[in-house]
Amino acid sequence: MPASNQDRVTIIAVREVPPHLSKEVFGAKMGALLEAFMALPVCKKNVLKWDLVCCDFAFEDSDHPYLTLCQILPMPSLFDASIRAIGFRESQRHVLAVAKYEVLADPEFARLVMEGDKEFGFCSSSSTFIADVVSKIDGPGSANPARAFWILKAPSRFSREEFSHKLGGLVDRLLAMPNSQKTSQKHSMCIQSNTDTSLRRTDALLRGLGLPVPEPMVVLMTETKSLDDAIEFGADPAVKQLAAEATAELEFHVNGVGFLGDVESKVKS
Repeated sequence: MPASNQDRVTIIAVREVPPHLSKEVFGAKMGALLEAFMALPVCKKNVLKWDLVCCDFAFEDSDHPYLTLCQILPMPSLFDASIRAIGFRESQRHVLAVAKYEVLADPEFARLVMEGDKEFGFCSSSSTFIADVVSKIDGPGSANPARAFWILKAPSRFSREEFSHKLGGLVDRLLAMPNSQKTSQKHSMCIQSNTDTSLRRTDALLRGLGLPVPEPMVVLMTETKSLDDAIEFGADPAVKQLAAEATAELEFHVNGVGFLGDVESKVKS
């Protein structure tokens, strides 16, 4: 399995929109907070890449061919056990932020984090972890790509490592299919890093900011050349079969959420 870059730290933060805010208002607040982060000297110096990914289209229509890529909905909220069977629209209430930085110990950064938590639950709504980003496909981009994201929590019977290994095997099978090779131009797995080693201090800084310890999960990011290519891929009978197998084994229908994402790059490396 390819290793992530050793000269940088990648942090994935999945945030659920609070029930009193719309997706649009929450996205705007997140965007404003990231702009404030990026105005800090320590961020200007150290941030290599920072993307804000908001749900553009949740897999709501069961007749939509692209849904066959992710037969995991409806589901309860990924992060709130008190919510039951919300359905497809629950996946619209997630925002995914991806950042590469070395600023966690900065007092001004910590101040903005605390202000964001008081204003709209920046910490309490978060599942944040240091990630190894494993690039499965890294081809050239296109003018109008379709980007799909899956947030997949491990069933309780699997450890973090077991879940990542099993999911990686399924992804490899998926990407080996002829239709995938035809339509996919990028694919990455964001796997929780082992924080028992050199990343322990970084993880401690995250928790010191008030960010809760995340449950074991993996974030998948897929890009096709166009939405038409994504639909073609999802309509493939072989893809449907593999999706059914994956759902049965890894309980995606209970522990997963998938959506087409609108990516706003705050900083590009």
